[in-house]
Amino acid sequence: MAINPGILIALTIVLATIFLFLKKKKGTAPSNSALGVVGPNGKLKVILKERQTLSHDTFNFVFKLPNEEQIFGVPVGNHYIIHAKVNGEDVSRKYTPTSVVNQKGTFEQVIKIYRPNVHPRFPEGGQLTPYLEKLPIGSEVEITGPHGHLEYFGNGKCVINRKLENGKIQKKTFKKMYMVAGGTGLTPMYQIIQQVCNDPSDNTELYLLYANKSEEDILLRKELEEYAKDKRFKLFYTLDTPPQEGWKHFGGFVTADMLKQCFPERDDNILCCSCGPVPMTNLARKLFLELGFKEENYYKF
Repeated sequence: MAINPGILIALTIVLATIFLFLKKKKGTAPSNSALGVVGPNGKLKVILKERQTLSHDTFNFVFKLPNEEQIFGVPVGNHYIIHAKVNGEDVSRKYTPTSVVNQKGTFEQVIKIYRPNVHPRFPEGGQLTPYLEKLPIGSEVEITGPHGHLEYFGNGKCVINRKLENGKIQKKTFKKMYMVAGGTGLTPMYQIIQQVCNDPSDNTELYLLYANKSEEDILLRKELEEYAKDKRFKLFYTLDTPPQEGWKHFGGFVTADMLKQCFPERDDNILCCSCGPVPMTNLARKLFLELGFKEENYYKF
């Protein structure tokens, strides 16, 4: 039975289109991505290689990937989830890597430990971090990801997986980013700061207001202040209890006046974002909107 040439041509076009779509979809993750190998529904098993002490309650965890030529595979702006069984209970927490995205063989994560009987509001401490603090070197850790709604592609280009009023996914290039971070909420901002400051061709301007309880609680301070030597990155601190002498930054909770001083310009080419304790992020959103920024120009990690 002869096949109609028109049908054959149409079938060839359909098959070619499907092939190109699948090839493009497969190419969204780097071929050497450890998370890309296991896929979105799989669990990546990594090994705790090292735990470096940064302060009395903060450590830099170094995890070994299955292959030394692999990168972790969390895009800038995304996060991953650590899964563990603690005292018979399944526990999971979100983290944003603090190592550069192209680091091979390992990835790093700065983690603050929430120990029992330290904070009066949380007498039992954290569920996962005390477990990670005591986890023996060489232990296996299960991870899923990447997750998240914002991805930064460089030179201010962001794709935010949320629909605008016109029904389209938000894709925009921003000239500046205004960031408000509290405590460990620094890490998504830090990932973007690394990416921009390590790329001489990226002209995006970054402004960070970083809030903490005390000077000792400032994470990655040395690294932040080194990056702040770059004219594209402006760094500001505020502390609940600042030192009585020598402190040249802000004191107290985040206020509208602080935002006005740290973030002087207002236009549609600026992305405002926040990450940290819920009361702080809610306040940051409220203040940004009161300063005249649009809802679509605000993002909470």
